Amino acid sequence: MRDSKKLHPDLQVFLAFGIFECYLKGLNVRITETNRTIEEQNSYYNQGYSQVRGNDFGSMHQWGVAFDVCRNDGSGAYDFTNWIDKVAKIFKKYPIVWGGDWKGFVDQPHFQMKAYEDSYGSTGKLKKSYKNPDIFMKKWKKSLITQQFAELNISRTKALLEKCFTTVKTNCGVFAGNKVLKKKGTVKKGDTVYILKDFGTGVSQIIYLKGSKICTGYICNIRLNKPLSVFKTIKLPADNKMFDSKTNAITGKITKDTSKVITTLKKGSKIQIVSQSGSYLRVYIKVAGKWKFGWIKK
Repeated sequence: MRDSKKLHPDLQVFLAFGIFECYLKGLNVRITETNRTIEEQNSYYNQGYSQVRGNDFGSMHQWGVAFDVCRNDGSGAYDFTNWIDKVAKIFKKYPIVWGGDWKGFVDQPHFQMKAYEDSYGSTGKLKKSYKNPDIFMKKWKKSLITQQFAELNISRTKALLEKCFTTVKTNCGVFAGNKVLKKKGTVKKGDTVYILKDFGTGVSQIIYLKGSKICTGYICNIRLNKPLSVFKTIKLPADNKMFDSKTNAITGKITKDTSKVITTLKKGSKIQIVSQSGSYLRVYIKVAGKWKFGWIKK
């Protein structure tokens, strides 16, 4: 089957990031195989396409920790000359093993999670710990990435990839919450983040990767898929009214609402500048113990 939602939750994240990077590199990848049932694995074995029976749980596909690819650019699905090496280089940046690196039985379309393979690249470690895939899958947590990339085909999911992902243009702080902004890390220029939710207030919840670790947090950004802000802290030279924001329901554009005053900021108050619009600055500051977004005159 080719349902990405049947894969291990962590692999869904690594796969999504890898697909996006392939898209950026102009590599039109199609995922041809994800999880396999016992019946499907037996069928592959009987046809001579696999060396292990389904009843033996010997395929990493049966455990939901492997996927296969082909190319989808009109050059032949398995004409892998030069192409597969570029794809493999991307996926191997994550904790993923490529079957093209194997000695003896080389499986170029195949990728699998390094964490769950035994010393032979097989399922011995999984069978020892969990006996069968059903027990293993019951231990899974819910995947952070729940969107399925339509048939896992880049050419059909371009809009979805562009909506969900953005590449960081500048360094940006990552916060623990969208209300109490306790800093927990930083995404750096060139990093890729997956937008889980845009709150429409200049805050987005993201998934980002630090090595093989999957992290979540909140960032402050001007608008979804726009360059992320580097915040500049300033002290107010004089008292200044802080106005509320309003959001256009159709375009999602955030603008000032000078009819609503959130608070008056005293001279010397430290504020963080998020963005600039004409003679106004978009800022956030702690008001009565809570972080607030608003506008002040430049």
